[in-house]
Amino acid sequence: MTKAVKAFVDSRHCHGHGRCEIIAPQIFAVGDDGISRVLVGEIAPAHLTDAQEAVDSCPEQAITLE
Repeated sequence: MTKAVKAFVDSRHCHGHGRCEIIAPQIFAVGDDGISRVLVGEIAPAHLTDAQEAVDSCPEQAITLE
């Protein structure tokens, strides 16, 4: 059984660059306030690579996976 993975965005550090939304639009969206939001409760196994790429691409290191 695979452990559920969730994404988190620290709104105190997010500057709304939008890289996460470009890389993984099925997981992230930048709101009207310029802060990224997580769109899903758990990340589907098929999207884990995109989620990790979004984490690695965030210049503010505002995204974590747990």
